[in-house]
Amino acid sequence: MGRDVIVYQNRPHIEWENFQCKHYSSPLGVDEATLEIAKLVYYGLKGEYLLPKKYYFVTPQGVSSQLLNALNNPEKLRNELIRRWEKTCASKITSKQKVTLNEEIKEYIQKMDFSIFDHVP
Repeated sequence: MGRDVIVYQNRPHIEWENFQCKHYSSPLGVDEATLEIAKLVYYGLKGEYLLPKKYYFVTPQGVSSQLLNALNNPEKLRNELIRRWEKTCASKITSKQKVTLNEEIKEYIQKMDFSIFDHVP
């Protein structure tokens, strides 16, 4: 569900931070990052968990300059997710079904705080 390492801030598991670990041979790109964010959106909307206070991409090769620009501009990151949803994310969020970007998901994305996303090289 897009959560590799979870750090709980207090009990009962309301406040938490997510560390999404990616070990690729090249820097993490926007496609890979938006897929992970799409999983967070999908499972958050389904009520599987509350959204984290912070969400870090942990990558030994760092992030691409395009992803760094998006992480530094939350509105740009939001727009990248919406733009790439159907091509990059829809069929990879879950193996059970394709997750089409419908109005409910769009509304959820628009209400999300995209400043929670950051990276740790």
